[in-house]
Amino acid sequence: MADLIDIYNRALAKIGEPSITSPTQAVTRAEKVDQMYAGVRDAVLRDHLWNFAMKRARLPASADAPAWGFGFSYPLPSDWLRLWSVEGLDQRDYTVEGGAILANAGGGLNIAYIARIEETSLFPADFVEYLALRLAIELIPSLRPSEAKNTRLRRDLERMAARVKLVDAQEGQTPELEIYEWEAARL
Repeated sequence: MADLIDIYNRALAKIGEPSITSPTQAVTRAEKVDQMYAGVRDAVLRDHLWNFAMKRARLPASADAPAWGFGFSYPLPSDWLRLWSVEGLDQRDYTVEGGAILANAGGGLNIAYIARIEETSLFPADFVEYLALRLAIELIPSLRPSEAKNTRLRRDLERMAARVKLVDAQEGQTPELEIYEWEAARL
C-alpha cells in the first residue's frame, strides 16, 4: 500500500518534477503538494461512493431543533464528507444543511456516508493512482504551467475515473431505487 510520500511522488512524477523525501522538505514542490493534498483527497473521496470510505453511524438528535421545516436536527460525524443514505427515509424526507441532517424522524438516524479517510494504507491501489493524477492536475499551474500537459492529464483522468469507479462499484452494493424513482426514470 502507498504511503503519503509515495502519493506525493506519483503526482510529482506525472508532471515531470523530481521526487521528495519528506512533506516538510524545504523545496517549493514539497510545500505545494503538501498544501494541496488534503483538499484534493477530500474532493476525490466526495466524487464517488467509494466502498473503502463507506461508514455507518447512528446519529442522536440535537437538543436544538431547526427553526422551521423539519422537527429534528442530527449533527454529522466529524469525518463526514458525503451522505449516501438514511435508513428508513427517502431523499424527500431529509436534507443536509449546516453540518447536520434535518428530518422529521425522531429517535435517532442510521446513516451510511463517505468518511474522510486519512490513513493511506486503506486506499486501494487504483484509488492511489487516481488520487495522484488529480493531485498532479492541481499542481501543474504552480509548478509546471503547461496547457498541453494539463489537457493530456485531464484526458487520462477521465479514462481512469470511469475504470476506477466501475471496479469500485462492482465490489459494493447498488442502492435500490424506490418505485417513484424508477417510474420517474421511465418518463
